[in-house]
Amino acid sequence: MRACRMLGKAGRIAGAAGRFLAAAVRVLRGALNRGPDSAYANSDGEPPAASHRWRYSMPQHQPSDHAQPGKPPAHSHETTIVVNAQEKTVTTKEITFKQVVDLAYDGNPPQGENWVFTVTYRRGADESPQGSLIEGASVKVKKGMVFNVTATDKS
Repeated sequence: MRACRMLGKAGRIAGAAGRFLAAAVRVLRGALNRGPDSAYANSDGEPPAASHRWRYSMPQHQPSDHAQPGKPPAHSHETTIVVNAQEKTVTTKEITFKQVVDLAYDGNPPQGENWVFTVTYRRGADESPQGSLIEGASVKVKKGMVFNVTATDKS
């Protein structure tokens, strides 16, 4: 019984969609059939200014800064990640161990030969959703990715 009701509802939806498409086709055919000889068009073959709403004109391509070689792109790809519970914005598709450490300590990580950093991440891209980074390694960045950076003094 429920299947019959669902089929009936699907039929009504399909019927309404069909009627809508038929009306759209009629409107488009009417617009295409209007030619320069019709009373609708002015002497230039264009519709009157008050009736231009049915026409769609393609936007003209405007050259932008990123189309010129040697210049940086006008809009860069920005991704928001979380590093040590702080939201950070990065503009690269991959992030390195060193970049994550710099973000965690605002560009001023502890210095010295005894400092060791551990970087772990979660909510990563499908190929590596979680893991750890070692020095020199990088990982693909994904929006909302979470990094934890820990500094340890080996002294």
